[in-house]
Amino acid sequence: MTPSQADAVATAVMHPDERRAEIAARQQAEAQKLQRQRRAVAIGMVGMVAGALIAYSSGLPWVKGLLYGGVPTLFIAQVWLERRALRG
Repeated sequence: MTPSQADAVATAVMHPDERRAEIAARQQAEAQKLQRQRRAVAIGMVGMVAGALIAYSSGLPWVKGLLYGGVPTLFIAQVWLERRALRG
């Protein structure tokens, strides 16, 4: 490989074009969305546990407590995290 070819390859690698920048931005946005979803699920799991404990202590079936605690908590967490992401 001649020095000019090596310089051309190095330049291509070191200076990404617009397409690569768009792909990187899209991948970063997808990674951030996945992170928000994982946080929402974690918060929903805490709500499920809390609902199950409240249901168990009040004599209701624990499955209802899981649903009554987890579903609203997950929904609220998703809305909160999405709004927070939009605000920046």
